[in-house]
Amino acid sequence: MDTTEYARAADRCLERVTDWLADVEDVDLTTRDGLVEIEFEDGARFVVNRQGAARQIWVAAGAR
Repeated sequence: MDTTEYARAADRCLERVTDWLADVEDVDLTTRDGLVEIEFEDGARFVVNRQGAARQIWVAAGAR
């Protein structure tokens, strides 16, 4: 899989995450190129993003 194929596949995955969470109440979604930020009503925040160099999708969350 080359870089372009990876970016397309990762973007499709991030779109699915966004679509899946779009109807969840009390969740704010922010999307940018290769990144989805998910913030819950209680302030918990998760970031899902593509890491092109590693060809991975990473999830980061605060340690609350």
